[in-house]
Amino acid sequence: MDVGEGQVSPSNTEYRSRVENGAAAGGGAAVEYRLGPRLGIELGLFGGANNDYTVAFDAGAIAVTNTMEFHAGCVGLNFHLTPSTKLDFYAGPFVALVTYDALVGVADAPPGSTGFPGSVSVNFDSEMTLGANIGVDVPISQRHWIFNATVKYLATNPDTTLEWIGVDSRRASASIDPLAVGVGFGYRF
Repeated sequence: MDVGEGQVSPSNTEYRSRVENGAAAGGGAAVEYRLGPRLGIELGLFGGANNDYTVAFDAGAIAVTNTMEFHAGCVGLNFHLTPSTKLDFYAGPFVALVTYDALVGVADAPPGSTGFPGSVSVNFDSEMTLGANIGVDVPISQRHWIFNATVKYLATNPDTTLEWIGVDSRRASASIDPLAVGVGFGYRF
């Protein structure tokens, strides 16, 4: 997932937020119905958990780091570019509903900052978004088994609420752009 920025504006006061995280581990499943040799409709679910996810507000004055999970359900079109060869490359757009678990932790407020240290909850709204995927299917038997490798990209901008438990809350919009890389096995009917 990429780094993103957003703004919060409660009571006409503007605040900034920054979202950072690294690699995540997860899983998924997909089913594709081929309408013909070059076109397929794919339904899928995938998600991941990141153990080093940071949301910073007020130019670094407040930072929350903890584990967060995301889940995406998607439907899309696959355009098979080389359907009658050993390596079946495909690409296409999809629409996804993306949900994020709340990030709960302790906020760090550096010395001399105006941040509120203490227990916080960062909530991300669910979002419908667009994405793109590319992949390849490789036959691994004479019959129906295939090896699959795919890369999916989502462009999400969920609204975010930072809540100091029992004290205050602020709203922001964050840019979270997961890049999901998958490998797996499939079966053609």
